[in-house]
Amino acid sequence: MKKLLTRLSLAVSLVGVVALAGLPSATASVVGGDIAVIVGQGTISPGLTTVSAAQTVSFNSIIGVGGGAAADTSTNQVGSAIGTVSCAFGGTGVGSVITGSGSATGTCTATGVGSGSITCTLSYVQVGGVVVVDGINSCTATASGPLGSAAISSPTTATAGAFLFVPTTANPTTSYLLAGGAAGVGVNP
Repeated sequence: MKKLLTRLSLAVSLVGVVALAGLPSATASVVGGDIAVIVGQGTISPGLTTVSAAQTVSFNSIIGVGGGAAADTSTNQVGSAIGTVSCAFGGTGVGSVITGSGSATGTCTATGVGSGSITCTLSYVQVGGVVVVDGINSCTATASGPLGSAAISSPTTATAGAFLFVPTTANPTTSYLLAGGAAGVGVNP
């Protein structure tokens, strides 16, 4: 398994090298991207009912896999990480068991071959059993791997994901499971 993760990390790094070679340095100093599949659980307080109300939400991953890479044209280094992903988010919103929306801030870290993290403030919309997240210019990321390291620290970013929302309590819904995936891209001008 370790050999497979090493090969995948090198493949992700090579994608970064190709991106690095194709970018003129005047265009961007760092370009990167990441993807993850995550299953987790969370809490909602005071809880979702049929009447929309203000809520506090939390989310912690149970299991996740993913990876990312960033290429720095100023240092000619490529950082990459692939392996298990761990996430923790918290936020506020307004919602009911039918629909809801709000924002959450948190961090996901990847460990395995190389290491990386991404910190975001995301908007979310929940309609029935689906939650969609997005963030524009709201994430920072780092990646360190076999070919170096790179960071997207003053980003122009886009992040999006979709998750199945499964309440684990009812009337009110105060806990839930989420399962789905998210991806992001970023550029330091």
